[in-house]
Amino acid sequence: MLGHTARGSFPEGGFPLDFIATLIGGDAAEAAYRDFGSRAGRGAPRTLDFAATWKMLAAHVKALGDESHGVAQPGAPLGNFELMCDAMLHGRNLADGLARMVRFARVMNTDMQLETRAVRGKLYLSGLSRAPFSIAREAYTDGFAMVLHCVLRWTMGRPLHAPQAEFSAHLAPYGSCLSMYACRVQTREEGFLVAYDEADAQAPFLERDAAGWLDGSYREFRRLLEEWHARPAVPPAEGDDIAERVRRNLIDKPAGQAEIARRLGMSVATLRRRLAESDRSFRGIAGAIKRDTAEMLLSTERTTHEIASDLGLSDSRCLRRACRTWFGDSPSEVRRTLLKSFDGKHRRHA
Repeated sequence: MLGHTARGSFPEGGFPLDFIATLIGGDAAEAAYRDFGSRAGRGAPRTLDFAATWKMLAAHVKALGDESHGVAQPGAPLGNFELMCDAMLHGRNLADGLARMVRFARVMNTDMQLETRAVRGKLYLSGLSRAPFSIAREAYTDGFAMVLHCVLRWTMGRPLHAPQAEFSAHLAPYGSCLSMYACRVQTREEGFLVAYDEADAQAPFLERDAAGWLDGSYREFRRLLEEWHARPAVPPAEGDDIAERVRRNLIDKPAGQAEIARRLGMSVATLRRRLAESDRSFRGIAGAIKRDTAEMLLSTERTTHEIASDLGLSDSRCLRRACRTWFGDSPSEVRRTLLKSFDGKHRRHA
């Protein structure tokens, strides 16, 4: 299983050539590489420029007349995604809009199967193409999640915080688009899952025309690239909350207190003092992140042994003790509560 963002990431130079080849074929990918591929040193991964690849894939869709890049049978006709976005934009906020998109996809039997649920303050969105299994299907589904995320940024006029996400384990050799905007990524059997914060889930849409989704999402993709490339090196803003800075660093790449202090340019003693001044502690912040991660994983089909391993716990017994502390229940009871919450919301939205 993948435990943090780095192990699911693309190289910063561009999309891996092999990842794009799974979607459009080896010959087409090699042709694209000749036009706008990296000229990295020997042994470096071969990549395709991010922005140029986005444009190339948009042209590929138009040439095929199929928004699934030929993955689905029958294909997804042009205009299909625009109609899904239009249904979403009738929502009161992001949570309601995504629920409307899910209903539209279900009623219209679109290529993409989507589900959404709200659990304990987080909004979860998952998806998978209806096409038979292939690596191309998984890459297409992963790309769909990226495009939709950029559309959401455009329709809301704000960056969206995605603290957790899951991508198809079959894409592990290549990486995932989700690692470019989610703080922490894990693998799942197939498809994708993204969690959004409650503040974003309750935020309204701007006045947008769904017909402008392609240009709008491309502009947001460019902004997202800038944020992604700058994220490790951006200095903290003056007056930035120390607890939030610790939380972001722990989510981005888990580490001990000494390492986090080093990243923040201070001693461990200073870090402890500054956290104490805001009535926080390193242990408390790290524990809250682990608790949130456990909650997300318990809403999936992972075994308790796998979840314990993902959380850095030695075995399922440690997970049971932790769940008793965090939730007051066993892992099985927490999972039952989460699934019950999902089922109830699913019936209301159906």
